[in-house]
Amino acid sequence: MNKVILKRCEEYNVALIKKQIYSSLNELGGLDKFINQKSKVLLKVNLLTMKKPEQVATTHPAFVEALIEIFKEHDCEVLVADSPGGPFISTMMKRVYRVTKMKEITDKHNIELNQDFGSFQTFDNDSLIYKKMRSSNYTKDVDHVISVSKMKTHAFMTFTGAVKNMFGIIPGLAKADLHMQYPDLLDFANMLLDICKHIKPTLSFMDGIVAMEGEGPGSGDPRQMNAILTSASPYHLDVVATQMINVNPLSVPTIYNSIERGIIKEDFSDIEIVGNLKDFITPTFVPAKTNRIEKSGNLKMLKLFKKYPNIIKKTCIGCKDCANICPAKTIDIVDNKAVIRYENCISCFCCHEFCPVKAITVKRRLMRKRFK
Repeated sequence: MNKVILKRCEEYNVALIKKQIYSSLNELGGLDKFINQKSKVLLKVNLLTMKKPEQVATTHPAFVEALIEIFKEHDCEVLVADSPGGPFISTMMKRVYRVTKMKEITDKHNIELNQDFGSFQTFDNDSLIYKKMRSSNYTKDVDHVISVSKMKTHAFMTFTGAVKNMFGIIPGLAKADLHMQYPDLLDFANMLLDICKHIKPTLSFMDGIVAMEGEGPGSGDPRQMNAILTSASPYHLDVVATQMINVNPLSVPTIYNSIERGIIKEDFSDIEIVGNLKDFITPTFVPAKTNRIEKSGNLKMLKLFKKYPNIIKKTCIGCKDCANICPAKTIDIVDNKAVIRYENCISCFCCHEFCPVKAITVKRRLMRKRFK
């Protein structure tokens, strides 16, 4: 049975977060059950891009600080790391670390904030489709990887949680290559599952104190959820998280594929929830504008009703962030406004994810109408 622990926490107070996480770990059998003292622990946070904590696109620094203190009290060596989209280089990451407040908290506790921006390649024959895998160097020489995700909607994948958080081990621009390699929604989800199964996070924590609803993962709105989720299984944690935000788990491609691959039972009977799920379910939570996959759904219809990014020209500032991040290189800047050449667009929504001014929305229509 895979336990998922739900704890209430209404504010980003480090002491309160620590108390609830310690209580969650005790429900799982204690930290000693999973991690020996003197271990080197990687806190794989979600840093997405240069977003302030109040923009709720990244793991909140108070949440990360609580975990730093917990693992230091367990006499562990702690490394905080992520590889956001865009160039994975020192100059870029210095800005990300500063804006997300990761530098502030790691300096405070005198722990390591990743400064190695190299990568290496491995071959995993157990992977379903992504066998030749490129990983960031920061995953080397650690005893345990801990997923520290943010509860958010996602325009492409419906929901981003503990499993998709592992996509951040792929270095910077290599993510764009994977969007091109796996443009199909379910193939992309299987690639994410391959990464997660390869990395094997020891524990997964989700910052659901204030979540992101609507146009996630970068342009949505804050939604108070007052929740901390903890589990040894990122796959089962994501199921419970989607139920909290009133999303059918089967509409999340990584969960749908986890069932197909036998990682999760179809009826979710392999999940034991510790805490009252009903107290956390939010029926009015605003979902992402996304294609929904139902168990009996027709995947041909899924492809027929295609999503695509749409530029709000009056909001666009012509900053070129969307053009620079686009895997298909199908965005131009014309008269200081972004223009998408839809004939080459793969609908990965990287542009939507990284737009700094919310000038890109998601629309959906019949494919035959799309290019009229």
